[in-house]
Amino acid sequence: MTSAISLAFGTKNILQNLQEQNPQNKLISLSETSGVARLMLLDVSDLPTVFANPITFKVLNELPQPAYKDFFAFINLQLDPDHAKILRASVDHFLDQERPLGLRAFALLEKEKASSEYTILMSWDHVNDYHAWISSSSFAPFESFYKQSQYSYRETAYNRVSLTR
Repeated sequence: MTSAISLAFGTKNILQNLQEQNPQNKLISLSETSGVARLMLLDVSDLPTVFANPITFKVLNELPQPAYKDFFAFINLQLDPDHAKILRASVDHFLDQERPLGLRAFALLEKEKASSEYTILMSWDHVNDYHAWISSSSFAPFESFYKQSQYSYRETAYNRVSLTR
């Protein structure tokens, strides 16, 4: 299991240079799907981060042998200790079940510098697979958190992009 995942935001040139200068790290370039020109590099290599100001997460649990595909969804939650235990149990239960169609990577992350902030990182073959999962029975363990303002629920989606020159 990966122990940490880091990410950084920046301009195309800065992220492109980081990617080119650090081939030893598995750096995935992503662009937000909301229409905002927001680029991110996601470091899933489990090596020391190459980012100057990273956002770093401890990996609490993940799908074995993740395969990072084209569509990424991030669900961010702010939880008290009791609800964090519920989320962790929900993730454990979910990972013991059959994998939903199109799901290639799934990780429960805890923000390194804010232990009450959790992120569910997922990679899917296609955005439609993600939306189908949200309305399926396998999403049931997460329904109590879905779009709940008391948990500061925030969902963002990204597509994999190439930054090559």
